[in-house]
Amino acid sequence: MTTNLIIDILTYFAKFPNIEGVKKNFKNTNSSIPGYVELKTSIDNLPEHSLFPEIQDFVFGMDEKVVFEKIQNTKNMFLFLDYGQVNVKVDEQHDITSNGIALALTVAHNYSTQNKDAMEQAVLMNQTLASLTNIITQIKLDDKENRCALTRYFTNPSDIVPVDPNEFFSKLGWTIFFHKKENLF
Repeated sequence: MTTNLIIDILTYFAKFPNIEGVKKNFKNTNSSIPGYVELKTSIDNLPEHSLFPEIQDFVFGMDEKVVFEKIQNTKNMFLFLDYGQVNVKVDEQHDITSNGIALALTVAHNYSTQNKDAMEQAVLMNQTLASLTNIITQIKLDDKENRCALTRYFTNPSDIVPVDPNEFFSKLGWTIFFHKKENLF
């Protein structure tokens, strides 16, 4: 069983935004949860970090209320990693196997829906799309160097869709959807 699936995904994507934005996610200085200190140490010692420093924050989590609050309070460009839906099956021997996990990766920026300047919106959409495509390019380069197997997440073609600021807390940008189809455990 792949017991570090979520930690591996978080650690990999943590190298893209500014490292200070990643470290803001560690709120508990005295966590008693096994693995917390190891994760913090791993993030603190990333061999590569802040690859795209224009991305100031890193947002992820399973608690919708906390995630939505982080997104609402983010004033800069940010990377939002949404993970979930692990597909599993049980065979006749009661062995559990998985054939995939769904991920979505969003790069977005604060944008006032009261602002009617289409040119400013175009500039921000261009910047966030450039950052997202830079991340995708880096993932593919890492895969070629056997430092990342995440290109298996990409379906061909992959959809990159715009983020509507009216539906995403006055943020605009782009999202790519992944689905890794292989045994995870």
